[in-house]
Amino acid sequence: MSNAYKLYEKIKERKTPEEKLKEQLKKWSQHAHERYITVSLPRSLVQEIDEIIKKGWGHYNSRAEFIVDSARRRLEELKKIYK
Repeated sequence: MSNAYKLYEKIKERKTPEEKLKEQLKKWSQHAHERYITVSLPRSLVQEIDEIIKKGWGHYNSRAEFIVDSARRRLEELKKIYK
C-alpha cells in the first residue's frame, strides 16, 4: 500500500468537530439510562451517612460519593471471597 493511499485513508477517516460532537452526544444519550439509577435507602441509614460526612470521616463530600465507595468496596470483598 502506497504512502499516498495511506494518507488518503487517514484523511477520509477524519471527522469534523460537528460530526465528532454528534457522535459523542448520541453515545451519551444511548447510555444515559445506564449511567445512574435511583436507589431508596432507609432514612436512618441516610442519617448515619450524613453524620459520617459531617464528621469528615473518610473525607467524603456527598452521600453519592460515600455510597459509590461503599458499594465498590463491598463488590471487591465479595469477588475475593467467591472467586
